[in-house]
Amino acid sequence: MSELESMVKALALARKDRDNARAFFDGLVREFEQSLAFVDAKKALQLAEETEAIFDTALRGAAEASYEMDGNKKPVKGVEIKLGDKVEIYDEIAARLWCFAHLPDALEPNLKKVEKYAKEFSLPDGVELKRDVPKVYISKNLEVE
Repeated sequence: MSELESMVKALALARKDRDNARAFFDGLVREFEQSLAFVDAKKALQLAEETEAIFDTALRGAAEASYEMDGNKKPVKGVEIKLGDKVEIYDEIAARLWCFAHLPDALEPNLKKVEKYAKEFSLPDGVELKRDVPKVYISKNLEVE
C-alpha cells in the first residue's frame, strides 16, 4: 500500500469516527432538548425575554414622552435621551427608484446607506430628514433598590 493510499484510508477512518461522534452528540442533544429541565428552562428564558421587552418598550415610550414634555435629556438615572437625525422613507417607490438610479447595487433600499448619503449629500426623492429626533438609551447596569 502506498503512502497516499494509507493517507486516504486514515482520512476515511477519521471521517467515519467523526460521523459516529456527530451522531452520538446529536442524539444526546435531542435527548436533552426533550428533557423536562430543558423545556422548563427554555420556557423561563422566553418568558423573561418577553417581560424584559415589555418593560423596555414601556420605559422607552415614557422617557420619550417625558422628554417631549420637559426637554430633560436625563430624566432618571440609567436613562438618557440623545438627539440625532433620522431618515424616514415616506414614499418607498420613489426612494427605490432613486436607489436604482444612484445606488445601483441596492436592490432594495439599504436604509443605513440611504441615511448616510442623505446626511452627507442630498435628500433623494421619497426621503425626509428629521432633525433632533429623540432616541432613548438605557444603561445595561440598572440598579434595583
